Amino acid sequence: MDKDTASPPHYYSVGAPLRVEPPPTVVLVPQPTNVEAQIGYDYQLQLMAKCARGEHQVSRKYGVVGIIFGVALFPVGMLVMLCDRKKKCDRCGLIIE
Repeated sequence: MDKDTASPPHYYSVGAPLRVEPPPTVVLVPQPTNVEAQIGYDYQLQLMAKCARGEHQVSRKYGVVGIIFGVALFPVGMLVMLCDRKKKCDRCGLIIE
């Protein structure tokens, strides 16, 4: 018989398989550019800056009692109506006295 000239058997180690993690992928998600919202926000900041400088948009509101006295007691009631008014900024809501 011929001698077996085959190579010796190969032994493999049995253990936990090696975990090769792929490098993290960076996903760039385009942010929506809402131009109208940015323009509105800038406009709002400009208006509030005017109020911060003291340039309020004042509206006058007269109270119910002042209006009733102004109509019922016409010449003198107008003074009561002028005393029963409130000045308020339409932009920021500040009550100005």
